[in-house]
Amino acid sequence: MKIIADTNLIVRVLTRDDPRQFEVAGHLLETAETVVFPVVALCETVWVLTRAVKWPGSAVARALRVLLDDPKVLFDQALVERGLAMLDDGGDFADAVVAADGRRFADATFATFDRDAARLLTAQGSAVTLLA
Repeated sequence: MKIIADTNLIVRVLTRDDPRQFEVAGHLLETAETVVFPVVALCETVWVLTRAVKWPGSAVARALRVLLDDPKVLFDQALVERGLAMLDDGGDFADAVVAADGRRFADATFATFDRDAARLLTAQGSAVTLLA
């Protein structure tokens, strides 16, 4: 079977917070022919793990790398790598994904009110306009 993983499936597998659902989700991931991790689901997963579960960004990045390091897993590698790099730098996964995704459509500047996102994206070489 080919599956598209929803946020709740990813969170169950990473947190193991519900033993029954962890078992079901883990079995599905192990037996699936192909597993697609949509970027939106990964953004939601990072939000849940950092905000609700209170994992540090670096721990989330490590856990996602383990999950994504499987030949049957498909995901937008360019966007996810930017998001993981941002997590490694202490920033927000989704900010990096939004900036990188937007640049695929136009060589444009990321506009934000978020000072931390602006600082980290600039440090990573992105064009950023910090709004006042």
